[in-house]
Amino acid sequence: MNPRRPYIPLAVRVKVAERQLVYSGRSSSRFVKYFPLGRRLKSLLQDLFGDEKAHLDHYPALVLRDYDIILKRYNPDANDPDYLIYRTVHSHHIKTNVHGEGAQRSDTAERMHRRRMAENRGERKRKPKAKIAQRKNPWPKGRRFGG
Repeated sequence: MNPRRPYIPLAVRVKVAERQLVYSGRSSSRFVKYFPLGRRLKSLLQDLFGDEKAHLDHYPALVLRDYDIILKRYNPDANDPDYLIYRTVHSHHIKTNVHGEGAQRSDTAERMHRRRMAENRGERKRKPKAKIAQRKNPWPKGRRFGG
């Protein structure tokens, strides 16, 4: 069972965008800090990506993180701003489904690789296949047709 993805609060999203803007070496308007959070986030994303759409990406992906069943949380936490990054929609798709960053596996391929490795080590047991019941032949044995 996969745990649900937790909601990422607006304050965390703004913190991620501000960190990225500072890291890129650009600065935003000095009045942005007085805007409400939604407007501030929109302004920061506009400064970062222009008119291009952006997605918030977990880095590393949630499916690759350890999940504590008792505490019901990821390690590192899913809403930790240090492990979140904004990417363009196309870049996010490439990282998640095509080839990852650089020469790495995509997030989806890495998930499948880890699953196969766990099966090979015997950590993850496969479900036994259900036996298919044999259907009874509707035609009696020895019956002849036509002739």
